[in-house]
Amino acid sequence: MSNETEQIFLNFDLESDDIYNAFKVDDDYDECILIHLDAFEKYYEDNVIHFYDYSNKNFNWNNDYKLQVVYLLFNKIKHYKEICEFLGRDCIPELLEDWEKENKRQKQIAIKTENEIKEKKELEKEQINYIEKILSQKEILKMERENIIQHARQEFNKKYGFFVQLKRIRGVWSVTINGKVKRLKSL
Repeated sequence: MSNETEQIFLNFDLESDDIYNAFKVDDDYDECILIHLDAFEKYYEDNVIHFYDYSNKNFNWNNDYKLQVVYLLFNKIKHYKEICEFLGRDCIPELLEDWEKENKRQKQIAIKTENEIKEKKELEKEQINYIEKILSQKEILKMERENIIQHARQEFNKKYGFFVQLKRIRGVWSVTINGKVKRLKSL
């Protein structure tokens, strides 16, 4: 933890940085850490503290630099436990329990989001393969370009429920699905 803390402070303009000033570094490091540990536990008791939430990317600090310092010091359960151990103080069991529950919830959100992204990419790949298969059919090659586009769009719509955008320039098909463009060479 000390290396992480040191890196944070090395990045500050010590004369004017509000977070640095909120940390109130002085000669008594233990007292300084104790003040912030008390603040962290008080914030928890008052329902002010929110464990990091992956779904909330736009967290607003409202220029509360003391709260920012608390989040910097206590951004992981292990930091809280290490600071309590360092100061010879017991952790609040309910705080640890709530934090563990929130971590599990956030992991579930992350896994769900990751799976949704993976499924979307797989579907997009499937859709591109489908349109490529349509465009490579022998009977399609004999049709006029506008008829090919109309036929491919209708077939795609039957299977996926929306129309794909198609354009052919110099023998290369531009296929637009969900705002993404894929280029396919004509056969």
